[in-house]
Parts: sequence; C-alpha cells; structure tokens
Amino acid sequence: MREGDTLVVCKPDRLARSTADLLNIVSRLKAKAVALIVLSMGGQKVDTRTATGKLMLTMLGAIAAFERDLMLERQRERIAKAKGEGKFRDGRRRPAERPMRYGRFGRREYRLR
Repeated sequence: MREGDTLVVCKPDRLARSTADLLNIVSRLKAKAVALIVLSMGGQKVDTRTATGKLMLTMLGAIAAFERDLMLERQRERIAKAKGEGKFRDGRRRPAERPMRYGRFGRREYRLR
C-alpha cells in the first residue's frame, strides 16, 4: 500500500485475529499514512483517522475477540459432554470407518470415492 491509500474492510475480525493484532495493524497503516475504514457498523463507516473512529475500532475488536472466546468455550463444553457420553472421538474418521457409497448400479465394483 502507498501513502494516501485507504484500506476498506467489512469487519475488524476479518483483518486481525486479536485486538492487539488489530491495533498493531492500525499503527503500521498509520505509519505508512494509509487510512482504514471498517464497514461493520450497520452501514456506517468507522474511519480510523478520527479519535472516535479509533475508539470504535478498539471496541469492535474487543467485542469480536470476546465472541470468538465464547464460541471456543461453548465448543469445548460440547466436546467434553460428547466425550462423556461416548459420542466423540478425536480426529477424523478413518477411511475404513467411512460408509461405503456405491455408483448408480449398486454393486461393489462401482464404488465411488
């Protein structure tokens, strides 16, 4: 990107994995004199060239990180519950465990992969 360019993103969580990473990217863009505009505010733009825009971006990044942490927490709880019920095994199913699919003739000679 060159000086004076503007980077437009839909959501801050698509740009960075964490709030710290997001702020690091914003500071690197600022050092290159590149503006960042986020479109995830219900049609309104968050322009990081303003103080209010910087505040909103930090808040959006924090909320996105919070949502991701909640999702991972619920996922771990569901996996623990499924393991307790004997319904979950780590990893993918092995090829021998996959159900056999047949071609349109329904004979083993025509197995599909």
